[in-house]
Amino acid sequence: MSNKGRKTVKCEGCGESFEADFWTVVRGDLDADLKDLIINGEFDLLICPYCQKVFVCEDIFIYIDPGAEILAFVMPERTDNREELLKKMKEDYESVKASLLSEKTMNFPPQYLFGIAKLAAILASDRDREEETDVIAFTAESAGLVNRKISPSFARDNNVPF
Repeated sequence: MSNKGRKTVKCEGCGESFEADFWTVVRGDLDADLKDLIINGEFDLLICPYCQKVFVCEDIFIYIDPGAEILAFVMPERTDNREELLKKMKEDYESVKASLLSEKTMNFPPQYLFGIAKLAAILASDRDREEETDVIAFTAESAGLVNRKISPSFARDNNVPF
């Protein structure tokens, strides 16, 4: 299940501050709508309640999809303290690593991404790869061949269908 929190943000247009919801954990395998928002570039858009300006407001979140072998710590692209933030995310992962690895479904390394666009690119590429896989599966089945799925992270790393 995905989780969200609230924080105060300042509008880029009028300068007014307001409370906004931010996702802290996104389960891509359980929340297809949130996954689509990420792919379509609408995930971190806010609308100012005062001036109605729409603007991007990135915040740190964790994206999890065990079936796709994705555990991503997504951090704002524009940040002054990248090294410090990356160190903290790695430390946070180390503190929960044992509990994650005890689940056989989470036995893959995390990714540390600066900018949601990098995650969106991975998810869009995976969507294309799934379509290619479906075509291959249909073609192979028509020819009487047997298909075997491979590890999603292996397929992603080697740019081959699942």
